[in-house]
Amino acid sequence: MGGEGGLCGPGLPPIARPTWVRPSAVGEDHPLDGIGTLALALGGSPTSWTAELLRLLAKSDERRLDVLAAAVPWHVHAYRWWRHQGHLPTAGELFAELARAEGAEHG
Repeated sequence: MGGEGGLCGPGLPPIARPTWVRPSAVGEDHPLDGIGTLALALGGSPTSWTAELLRLLAKSDERRLDVLAAAVPWHVHAYRWWRHQGHLPTAGELFAELARAEGAEHG
């Protein structure tokens, strides 16, 4: 699910978009102002499995996020990045970060 290759961070699986993820449902300029819009950007909907996963991530401490990253590294990376922004990020900023993280695996 996490792709092939090296690790992203100490003991964490590589960051790669899972093949089963649907395309984003929002444009690049769409603000990511909550779990629902983050889910849309990640190819889900506010009531999808992706949104439920994001709600679970929101309830998790760092230790649990590390454990969950073993199963869904792309989603955990996206969630952690979104959560740590000091401003209201856009979907385009998220897409750029995910591309950077995926590229770091191959560079």
